[in-house]
This record gives sequence, C-alpha cells and structure tokens, in this order.
Amino acid sequence: MYVRSSIYTYVYALITIIGFDESNCEEESTVVQEQTLRFRLSRFNRYIDYYDYDGDWGWITANIDEDREQFYNLDIPLTTDDWYFSVFSISKENGIGLLDDPVPFSSQRPVHFYCEAPTQVHRGESVGVRCIIMNRSPYDLETFIKLRGSPQYKFIHVEDYGYVVSYSPRMSSGDHHHLVWVRGENEVEVHLPIAPQVEQGRIEVVVDLTTQIMSSEAKVEIEILPEGSIVHRHTSKLLDLKSRANVLEFMNIIVDETPIIPYEVFRRYVSGSPWAQVSVCGDVIGPAFPNGDPVKLETMFPTGHGRFGKGTEYHAFNLAANTWQLHYFRLTNQLQEHWSLAKRVFEQMNVEYTAVMRRFTSQGAVTNWDDSKPNVWLTSWVIRIFDSVSFQVAYFN
Repeated sequence: MYVRSSIYTYVYALITIIGFDESNCEEESTVVQEQTLRFRLSRFNRYIDYYDYDGDWGWITANIDEDREQFYNLDIPLTTDDWYFSVFSISKENGIGLLDDPVPFSSQRPVHFYCEAPTQVHRGESVGVRCIIMNRSPYDLETFIKLRGSPQYKFIHVEDYGYVVSYSPRMSSGDHHHLVWVRGENEVEVHLPIAPQVEQGRIEVVVDLTTQIMSSEAKVEIEILPEGSIVHRHTSKLLDLKSRANVLEFMNIIVDETPIIPYEVFRRYVSGSPWAQVSVCGDVIGPAFPNGDPVKLETMFPTGHGRFGKGTEYHAFNLAANTWQLHYFRLTNQLQEHWSLAKRVFEQMNVEYTAVMRRFTSQGAVTNWDDSKPNVWLTSWVIRIFDSVSFQVAYFN
C-alpha cells in the first residue's frame, strides 16, 4: 500500500509540474485582450471615436529659433476623445531629446451642435431640418436656437398636439427662435420644418445656437428638383445657314396637347419644362461615329432615354447603326479618309452579326432570347438590316 501510494503521489506531482491538468485553463486577461482585438478588427465602425478621420492633426515638424520657443495654433477635430502629445527634438549640439511624460489633451467640447436635412427634394415638398444639441458638461444648459429668415424658405408652424394641415399649413417668414433646455450629459433633438420657396436650384438653411458658454452655427444645403418626367423623344429641325442665320423662337415638343385627363384627378404630365438639352450638328444624319469609335446604343443615347441593351434586338440595333453611318460616309466621300475607322467598324459589325445569328432558328426565324418563341416583327426587322449590311460588305470586299 505504501509503494502504490508513492507511485500515485509521484505521478500526480509530475502531471502538476508539466501542466497537463491545466491544458484547458486560460488566463482571463489574455482572453479579454483577444476578444477585444477580434471585436475591433471585425466590427464595422459606426462611430468616429475609433480613429482620427481628420488625419494626423497633432503632428508638427518645426524649426525652433534661438529664442527657444515657438507657438502654433491647431485646428482641433470634432472628435470627442482624449489625446496624448509627445515631443522629441534633434540638435547638433545636444543630440536627441524626448519628453519624459506625454501631455494629455481632451478635445471634448462642452456643447456639440449639428444639423442635417435631405440633400435633394422635389418642388412643392416640405423639408424637416433635424438639429441635435449635445451637452457634454455635467451642468444643465439653457440653449437658444434661431432659424435665420430667408426668402428661399418659410417656417411651417406645428399647431397644438402636433396638428398640421398637409396641403395648406400655416407658414411665416423671418427669424424663428426656440428655447431648449438640455440636461447635463444629455442630448436633445430639435426639428425645424420648412417649405422651400424656389422652383429649382439650391437653398441654404442657416441655424444658430447660443448658450451661456459658447455659440455655434450650422449650414445645410438642399437642392430643389423640378417636377415632371423626361420626354424620351427628339425634336429635329433642319437649319439652312448658307446665306444667313436663323432664329428659332419656339420648338415643337412631342407631348400631349393638354395634361388634363377628363374626370380624373391625376394628370398626364406636369406642365412647365424646367430644362431642355439642345445639340447642333453640321452633318445630315447627326454625329457620325463620335469619338472615332464604332457606335452602339449607349453612345447614341448617352442619357438612356428609357432604352437598355438586351437581347437580339440590342445587337441588331448596333449592327444597323454602324451600317447606315458607314453608308453615309461612303455617300459623302469620307470612307477613304477614315479607312482605319472603317476597318474597326467592320470588325465590330462582325461581332454584332454573330450575336444576331446566334439566335437564328432552323425554321428561318429570329428569337430575342434563347428560350423565347420566334418573333415575326424582329425577324422582319433583321432581314431589312441584313439587306443593307450585305450591300456594305459587298462594297468593302
């Protein structure tokens, strides 16, 4: 019994020294550090407290004169954080010198003030400017907010119990004052509803904050967009400038004569065009091969106009556009002058032709998609395009 007990004691002591009985034990501080590291590496930073977004604002390299002192004014970032400044110097006579203890500095302001609003709204819409007052001091503050008056917007009054008439609210111009009480180390949001008074353009809303210890100013820019939708049709006009200049006072816009639909509340469109785009070209058919490249749907309609390139129809359009613009070059004796461009156009036409023939069925029809049924309209259109293409290819050969 004594020998057996000694063996057990020796085995236990050996296990204790090696540490096998503590293989699953970890130091608590090491686990916390590892969790904190993984948290900071994997978490999406939603706050600016984790990094200095203004750059190294406290880093300065300067030469000190013989008076042995220098003063600098730094722009402190809006980040509420604690900073530590360390200084080192290099001298020919004294060598390198380091500051023994870093100098602490806090960028925490007693009051933070920030305003935000939608960047874009349509004409006739009301806007809510949201301002937040953050009291970082331990004392209660009496703050004073003033919405500056401007001819660009009016203030919307909210009646008792939050009642506001949607289409005809009570509005007023001029400065509007609001007295806000903010508790210590607390925040308060203030909403300022306004109604822009411009038809189109940009407005600037200015809000002032005044407290017992500081004042601040916040500016918000809002873009007012016009109503209505884009007319996806062109209006062309032939100008004869051989002998004199022409003055066009009116352009015929292709829209319905009246926006009113009988016995309906909604309208076909919003009358009063906010803007228009006019392009002038010296050729007959418009700009041929802009930028010196083969054309396609995207280059011929850069603003979109509701057209998107998909399917066989897209490749047939590109094939036809290159064919007829190349035909225009040939009729105006510009083909030899742009022969290198013509070769690249024919190469692109081969690509578009291959894309169209990819969906050519054994029955002689053309489909727009791989699994779609034969399309009579698309087939007839492709045949017309192929007739023009064959003429151009024959001339090229």
